[in-house]
Amino acid sequence: ALKRLLAAVPVLTDVCPAGDVIAGLGERVMLHAGPPIEWQRMCGPLQSAVIGAAVFEGWAAGPEEAANMAADGAIALHPNHDFGAVGPMTGITSASMPVFVVENRAYGNRAFCTINEGIGKVLRFGANDSEVIERLRWISVTLAPALRMAVEHAGGVPLGPLMSRALTMGDEMH
Repeated sequence: ALKRLLAAVPVLTDVCPAGDVIAGLGERVMLHAGPPIEWQRMCGPLQSAVIGAAVFEGWAAGPEEAANMAADGAIALHPNHDFGAVGPMTGITSASMPVFVVENRAYGNRAFCTINEGIGKVLRFGANDSEVIERLRWISVTLAPALRMAVEHAGGVPLGPLMSRALTMGDEMH
């Protein structure tokens, strides 16, 4: 395992909507951080993030409708890891959310991660008001396409050198 880890060649290859690259992530399917858990057992911030993501996706007109959908099982909830994805804190991934696509050029496997929303009120901490939804839309409509063009123009971004530098600066890379 250590040899395979050390031989990895991670490269950022794309930035695109999660539904375009994560098989099985479609209408009313949502991924979350952590192990499998049913709606009723989710902590408050995770439930709030699911609600916000459902509103962001347009599946619900507002928080109450989204909560009812989740409670009734109208939204399929699965762990990110079952789909080759990761996410910070609540780790919500839905089809319209842009993700970084990282390919391991040594072995051909790929992984996905949503774009960090910044600081303050953010979905990953369970915030889900209009400001949060608007930021998610801006990330999808404005930031992600610009990042995609930059990654495309660069022919991919090798992550090994960035990770090495970050480690020497004290970032534990979690």
